[in-house]
Amino acid sequence: MDPSRQKLDALRAALAGMRPVAVAFSGGVDSAFLLDVAHEVLGADAVAVTAVSALAPRRDIEDAKRFCRERGIRQELVPFDPFGVPGFAANPPDRCYICKKAIFGAVFRFAAERGLVAVVDGTSAGDDGDYRPGRRALAELGVRSPLLDAGFSKDEIRACARSRGIGVADKPSSACLASRFPYGARITAEGLSRVDAAEERLRGLGICGGAVRVRVHGDVARVETPPEAVPAFAARGPEIAAALKECGFRYVSLDLEGYRTGSLNEALGARAAAPKAPPSPNLGFARVDVSRSARQGLGEAVYGAGKTAEQIVEILRVLAAHGETPALVTRIDAEKAAAAAAAFGDGWEYFPEARLGRLGAPRPAAGDGEITVACGGTSDVPVAEEAALTAETAGCRVRRLYDIGVAGLHRILENVETLRSSRVIVAVAGMEGALPSVIGGLVPCPVVAVPTSVGYGASFGGATALLAMMNSCAAGISVVNIDNGFGAGLLASRICQNGDKP
Repeated sequence: MDPSRQKLDALRAALAGMRPVAVAFSGGVDSAFLLDVAHEVLGADAVAVTAVSALAPRRDIEDAKRFCRERGIRQELVPFDPFGVPGFAANPPDRCYICKKAIFGAVFRFAAERGLVAVVDGTSAGDDGDYRPGRRALAELGVRSPLLDAGFSKDEIRACARSRGIGVADKPSSACLASRFPYGARITAEGLSRVDAAEERLRGLGICGGAVRVRVHGDVARVETPPEAVPAFAARGPEIAAALKECGFRYVSLDLEGYRTGSLNEALGARAAAPKAPPSPNLGFARVDVSRSARQGLGEAVYGAGKTAEQIVEILRVLAAHGETPALVTRIDAEKAAAAAAAFGDGWEYFPEARLGRLGAPRPAAGDGEITVACGGTSDVPVAEEAALTAETAGCRVRRLYDIGVAGLHRILENVETLRSSRVIVAVAGMEGALPSVIGGLVPCPVVAVPTSVGYGASFGGATALLAMMNSCAAGISVVNIDNGFGAGLLASRICQNGDKP
């Protein structure tokens, strides 16, 4: 059998199990081919979701609309403001990670609101070269890449697209307009618009097939075009210079090496070929871990107690600039939280009961597992909320069952079915700490036990509950430190998310 035919069959089979599905559709050939096959297999259960922002060339958005209109495919446009994403405009080397995380986070939220069970994108086997930090964001969010899984190469995708009559089959590869700016050069809405207008003017000259880039170096436009088109561009230099100056550039240069994907990554040297964890920025009072999400799946959590408001804000600024959001601050009081709110505006949320702050939106919930956070009494709720909010920030669905302590055993028994349907349970209790043992004897899932410092003198600040939980005779119980809701929530999220992996 033709290998491409085998891959197409594998693609159809994979999509058949994703009903209904949101297809991230940019208007390029990869996502157009994927959407076309998804529509063939799933019909109305395949929904094209197109993010509309200043990052997308206007031509691509119009191509996407036209394709869906001609094929009778339902398309939803999701507005996205990249300048509302902390760290984006500063344009660090992992800008693509920051951007992809935010864009696909918006797509996931849209999909969840409309009952779409999966989000897929057009990443293929040809997208694993160069420096692509955005791939990490897709992996963390749980975006599926059926073309990559089926082994489709770029050439195979174009060939299949031609055979299916897809009009953009020979459309040159496109990338977001932010990729035209060197890392560290601040990105503005005006700059993005200027690049879009300049490239559209160049395409209108009809010198090449559209594979042209205008790289921005201050007020200099460096034009990249396919090597074979360089002589033609050079011959019309004055005309090209005049067109780009009308778009706002002062100087125009022609890159004699011609167009190549990711040319601005050349400045990154070895890191572009083999990305490594960046060094921890040293603020004097703290060394900030800016690669923890890559290693562990969730960024650094800042322990707020003992730090000044200024120190907390500065640490959060560094994390945001490196795309390490959402970022949590534990044990933070209202005064320090107010300083963070003044610095970050709507990007910051404070949960006073849990004494927890969060910069950036929580990750979209993925998978079908659910965590139940249960606590013995109302006095245990602050620690329980810390656990619940941590798990939600990590991208898990969380149920809360509060005030179901063993002093009223019937309250636990009334919720047995809910407890048994959980992927993992966080059981929070002070006093004698019996709640995890009782729950652990009733359910088939792991239980994370959290002792709290709630109780009278003989509770010894939670030591009694801690020892009771560590000595539980119920199997499948893990115990964290006293009042450590954050640790319990993070552990529960890892158990829950790993359970969704094949």
